[in-house]
Amino acid sequence: GGAREGTAIGDALPAALAGVENARGVVVISDGTETQGADPVRAARELGLPVATVAIGQTPAHDVAVLDVLANPTARVGEATPVEVRLRALGEARRMRVDLMDGAKVLVSEEIALPGGGAEVTRRLTYRPVRPGLSVFEVRTPSAPDEWSANDNRRAFAQEVLPDRQKVLVLAGSYHWDWTWIARAIAADSAYAADHRVFARGSFARGVPTSAAALRPFALCVLVGVEEGQLPAPALAALADYATAGGSIVLVGGAARTGALALA
Repeated sequence: GGAREGTAIGDALPAALAGVENARGVVVISDGTETQGADPVRAARELGLPVATVAIGQTPAHDVAVLDVLANPTARVGEATPVEVRLRALGEARRMRVDLMDGAKVLVSEEIALPGGGAEVTRRLTYRPVRPGLSVFEVRTPSAPDEWSANDNRRAFAQEVLPDRQKVLVLAGSYHWDWTWIARAIAADSAYAADHRVFARGSFARGVPTSAAALRPFALCVLVGVEEGQLPAPALAALADYATAGGSIVLVGGAARTGALALA
């Protein structure tokens, strides 16, 4: 729009589709300045269509922009998750703070050097999700008073955050093929994290839990070829309490079969 009417990009976006059927997208040709009307970024998102922009006019002298954010579509609670951010600064070189936000909470904050002159910089941020479900995060940089536009200082992305991996305790009576098969089967499923303890030289390496409280973090206990006499009495009592409280136990008999029968 001209100086008399003002520039209302946010109002013009839905108006451009009035009476248009089966629209596949919108092309906006503008100098990027909006002087009135609705927020153009929100209006573009509400269209539900691709919006391409063609910039015209003078190149801004000062501007910092978050150009792109690359992230996996899924993440997992508690695991280090990388996010690549591509930034650009027009004008002089500067140092900028880059924040990775979950709503109003700052997950990661780093200061990076931008060379200026339109050169692009890619920086990897790493965070750990704390809750499962579909989450929308945002990468942002603070806007300066002399910037051409503050709308390009932030960019949102969505991730499906999966629950934390369920812990599985595997107690094996010896190093044998049954245990190898169980270990490979659990390792093949990314939803599980196995804690293997094998009976060797008269005892279980790293010991065994001897209370129901110590077994509570495990979603499943697997006993593979555990023979009679290998588990101490407190461990047997803990397994019984664990099962009584609703815990899941899988017994796989060994060569002599005495362990599974004794524990039945």
